[in-house]
Amino acid sequence: MRSKFRFLDPIIAIGISVSVGTAVILVLIGQDSAISLLSGLVITAITLMIDVIARLRESEERILKTSVLGASIVRDPWLLSTIQQIVDDYLAVKDHRFGTFARGAIQALTDCRDVLHGLVEGHMTVGALSQFTFGRSGINEVRNTMKAVQYANPGYWRTKYGERYFQSNVEAIKRGVKITRIWLQDRETLNNYRDIIEAQEKAGIRVLIALLDEVPRGLHEDYLIADDEVLVKLELTLDGHSKAERISVDPIEVQRALANFDLLLRYVSDPSEFFATRSETETKPA
Repeated sequence: MRSKFRFLDPIIAIGISVSVGTAVILVLIGQDSAISLLSGLVITAITLMIDVIARLRESEERILKTSVLGASIVRDPWLLSTIQQIVDDYLAVKDHRFGTFARGAIQALTDCRDVLHGLVEGHMTVGALSQFTFGRSGINEVRNTMKAVQYANPGYWRTKYGERYFQSNVEAIKRGVKITRIWLQDRETLNNYRDIIEAQEKAGIRVLIALLDEVPRGLHEDYLIADDEVLVKLELTLDGHSKAERISVDPIEVQRALANFDLLLRYVSDPSEFFATRSETETKPA
């Protein structure tokens, strides 16, 4: 158990040392012991007064900070009740006999702090199936442009979610949003998804094709840029599936993605050109 007794504060320790030292020096040089003792007591009293003033000032600062924090919290009833519940729960579990619970509580609060601070800085990371993924709801808020790179597993375009996502693209185009999507895949995958690619092109999406083996690895990413303001980037597993989604409005991150998108445009071709070349290769006599 930790001791409840506190060591002397530096100010008090120094003050007592000075007072004792002064008294000893006065005695050694022949001063009356009563005067020496009185001098030591006066210095000690002054030291204690300085320490009390310092403590009062520190307490005043804490009270002011607490008052400001309390006023901020009280203005939002939901925030007040939520923080109160968090405080009560943390205090209830922090001394649990199993340390795992206390460590879990600390980690939960740390995660909450980090997520909120990330939002303030303009970014958040959510799970692939989270309710906060950009998805259809995000596309509904796009006003002008959407630039996307299809690099992760394209199989989801054949799922129900993929069909609904494609429909949200169509609705965005009807609102006047200009969509450019680069399919960054190997030749076999592109051939297998030719019907999806042509359907997107027919819907009004500007579809472009880039072959993986012709593009620098530094550009092998799956992301979407909305209105040149929001970057939605997928974090991928080793087999190319999405495991998380990072949403950012950080201008530096967005500009970096825009620059990479422009670089990727150097390696693209139109679907008609790509598939026409493939057809000619297949029909060319041996």
